[in-house]
Amino acid sequence: MSNDGKKLEELVAFVEATLLPPGFRVDMHRPVYTEDGVQIAELDIVITGKLGSGEYKWLIECRDRPSQGSAPVSWIEQLVGRRQRFGFNKVTAVSTTGFSPGAVEYAERIDAKIELRAVRDLVPGELNWIAINNGFGFEERYHQIFACNVFVDESTPPNQHRVINEMLATMTNNRPYIGHTQSGNVFSTEDIFLNTLRDSGAFDRLVPNADPQPVQINLPKGHCFVIDTNDGPVRLLNVQISGNIQITHGVLDELSGYEASGSDTAGISQMAKFKVTGPDGVTTSVQFHRIAGPTRYKSLCKTTGRANQDNLGSCTSYFGAGFKRY
Repeated sequence: MSNDGKKLEELVAFVEATLLPPGFRVDMHRPVYTEDGVQIAELDIVITGKLGSGEYKWLIECRDRPSQGSAPVSWIEQLVGRRQRFGFNKVTAVSTTGFSPGAVEYAERIDAKIELRAVRDLVPGELNWIAINNGFGFEERYHQIFACNVFVDESTPPNQHRVINEMLATMTNNRPYIGHTQSGNVFSTEDIFLNTLRDSGAFDRLVPNADPQPVQINLPKGHCFVIDTNDGPVRLLNVQISGNIQITHGVLDELSGYEASGSDTAGISQMAKFKVTGPDGVTTSVQFHRIAGPTRYKSLCKTTGRANQDNLGSCTSYFGAGFKRY
């Protein structure tokens, strides 16, 4: 990892945010000020939330300094001081270079009690769970939405027309607002767009690496969709969405990863990362996290060079983030 520590902090914060129960908050780079407004510290990761009837505060500090060797006892002493001064219930130290014997001994003392975690590099042979290797071909699917037109019955009262127009004026493509009366599910514009394209096989008919193709979809027939308003639901005659779709084929490269473990060497998480370069030279950086068990996965996909391609969410395999091996 880079020795500025930011990548390590992002990795640790992501893993903890995944494992935390609802209601907890994860803050990175939190500044601490005196009563006079003078900054006296910056805390790497602070986790806060309700535990029982009280508040719980957890500090995680990260150290990524390969040239300086194992984390020294002086760093652990500093963290003990931070716990006492800022009132943390728990403090965890994360290091990419391990800990010196003195640091381990001091961290385990009753009056210190600093949790230690180590992060180490992984080579492709240690990432068998992702079942891919350098040189694999990948298909990536892209979409872009240009316009969405909602059609309602002419008998819809004027006040409901006004409410719907106000809603649509501030609506984003990924915000659910279209209700399906049979299932009770609520969909976003993007949900309707992608589900209809998937069911029609539109992506399968595209030529790889060709220019984006214009598409226009309508609500599937035989279903009842509504938009809920304060004055009751408004039945939709149709939703018409226009946009572009495209598929590209690229080659996976630079597969590597990291593993985080506790002081008892038990694995907490593994992260695999790789790059996919398409024929247009655009590089997509992808991370997949295997967290706390053999079947639970989190994916974090970051795309460089294309707009609107960042994705953060759960998936059951590495195909779930928009990529398919071919």
